[in-house]
Amino acid sequence: MLADVDVVVVGLGAAGVAAATVAAEEGLNVLAVERYGFAGGAAVAGMSGTICGLYLASERPDDGPTQVVAGFTERFRLALAARGGLTEPQLYGKTWTVAHDPLMWREAADALLTRSGARIIYHAVVTSAIMDGRAVRG
Repeated sequence: MLADVDVVVVGLGAAGVAAATVAAEEGLNVLAVERYGFAGGAAVAGMSGTICGLYLASERPDDGPTQVVAGFTERFRLALAARGGLTEPQLYGKTWTVAHDPLMWREAADALLTRSGARIIYHAVVTSAIMDGRAVRG
């Protein structure tokens, strides 16, 4: 497959989904390559189950959750919630977390990637880059 692209994203775990989606939304020609037949990495295949880091840790968690992360993560959280695939914040130690349904995670990722216009190749592995000086040729 010959593709003239601005960005190649290798792996569609949480970071890859964010990178591919946002780059494509900014008008870049994005090609995403994923080893498996779905986006999600450990969140889906490993069934990690939570979105950690959204909320402030506190010595007084009884005060309730204080969300401190927004941006694409918030968009993704809202997409999961809209599908019924996310719990309300739950206390976990000194912080709060939300649990997600892995299949809803995959669906939310697919919807965001598709709307963004990123092209995706599933069931493919990147093993190295073919360089021509500083330019990536393959």
